[in-house]
Amino acid sequence: MSHATSAESATGPKSDAKIIGEELTELTTPHGIPSRALFGLLPIRRVIPQDIHSLGDYADGFRVMAAGLLARNRDARMASLALGSSALLISSLTDYRVAPLKLIPIEAHEVLDHLWGAAAIAAPFVLGYRKRAPLTATLHILVGATHIIGSLFTDYRASRGAGRPRPERIGTAVMT
Repeated sequence: MSHATSAESATGPKSDAKIIGEELTELTTPHGIPSRALFGLLPIRRVIPQDIHSLGDYADGFRVMAAGLLARNRDARMASLALGSSALLISSLTDYRVAPLKLIPIEAHEVLDHLWGAAAIAAPFVLGYRKRAPLTATLHILVGATHIIGSLFTDYRASRGAGRPRPERIGTAVMT
């Protein structure tokens, strides 16, 4: 005996493709509180949904850490570990939907995205492993550059508004 819902009985059971499509729509639909523009002008254009960007943050952390596995150079391995773990830590503490703890305000996360990308690009040169671990250095530079570019076009949205002043209540009026 089938236990179909009334919607399913009218249209038939949902196909896997329809379920996946609904889940993708959920990921690409803006949720939360829009961030304030950084310097009044960034992001350039808000075309990358926050949830997609959030998943990319975690992926970039793992990519940079994996790049260290390819390196025989100690400095390249240590830079990979430091960059990767910092990206994962920042992502897990940011006020967006896919973070377990929501402590870092979304506007601060945006600044950290740009700084992290710049650090990933600079590390091979500053730490001197560009020539000794060229594959790792190239991966760090590519991930850092794509991270910055992605950040310029992300629709940053806070989940709870961490770090924002709470409105004061005066009687029934709310003062901000």
